[in-house]
Amino acid sequence: MALKKKPESWKTQCVIPLLKLDKPPEDPNSYRPISLSSCIGKLNENMIKMRFEYYVEANNIIPRVQYGFRRGRSCVDSLISLLSYLKYANNNNKSSVCVFLDVQGAFDNIDPGILVQVLSDTGIPGIFCHWLFLFLTDRTLYIRHTNILHDPRKVSYCSYHKPIITTIESTDGECTDEVYNELDGLNDVQ
Repeated sequence: MALKKKPESWKTQCVIPLLKLDKPPEDPNSYRPISLSSCIGKLNENMIKMRFEYYVEANNIIPRVQYGFRRGRSCVDSLISLLSYLKYANNNNKSSVCVFLDVQGAFDNIDPGILVQVLSDTGIPGIFCHWLFLFLTDRTLYIRHTNILHDPRKVSYCSYHKPIITTIESTDGECTDEVYNELDGLNDVQ
């Protein structure tokens, strides 16, 4: 991880669009992109992802009420928690409001510079932030369609890290366990 520069082959991908079954070929949304990249780069990325997830969990960087993209948590846990909060509010004559957001393209629109700053502010070690910035920036993407390899383009990229990084970036250090102290033990409400 202490590499000053990532090998270019780790940051290069070839995308091959495959036509989805029974979809019109003239519609760009009819294609599923298949991305081919370095096996060693993927292995390195996966090892870093596993260490990062461990660090984030061991240091309580993500609030305990965040269920998505975490090992050992599921939609059912989130639903049970929500129902417990609603039942608590109802039993105590309090109002409840639920807002559900699905931010389209959230993973694909992360600015690497802002991301690294948020991670650093959250307490993620500088060596990881530096590695991630080098990994996410100056990536090369080739598209091969109908046996034609199109000119390369520079892109930013998140891959395996997308869910956990987006979760941390979206909390931005604002959503801590202290916010939820008042609601402790609500999962036990009958």
